[in-house]
Amino acid sequence: MTRIDPKTVDSHGEDINRIKDRIKQTDIIMIGIIVVLFIGFLGLAVSLVFGLVDGYRSKETTYQDLSNKINEQAIKIDTLTNEIHRQKGFR
Repeated sequence: MTRIDPKTVDSHGEDINRIKDRIKQTDIIMIGIIVVLFIGFLGLAVSLVFGLVDGYRSKETTYQDLSNKINEQAIKIDTLTNEIHRQKGFR
C-alpha cells in the first residue's frame, strides 16, 4: 500500500484544483446534455400526441365527407329515377 507524504500534498494543490475544475466542467456539460435530451424527448412526445389526435380527427372528417357524398349521390339517383318514371308515366 502506498503512503501519502503530507509534505508532497501541498505541492500538488494546484493539480488537485485543476482536477476539481475539470470535474465541475464535466458536471456542467453532462447536465446540459441531459437537459437537451429531455427537451428532445419531450418534443417527440408532444409531436406524437398531436399526430395521433390529428390522425383521429382526419379519419373522422374523411368518414363524414364520404358519408355525405354517398347521401348526395343517393338523392341525385332518386331524383333522376323519379324524373324518368314521371316522364314515362309510371307514376
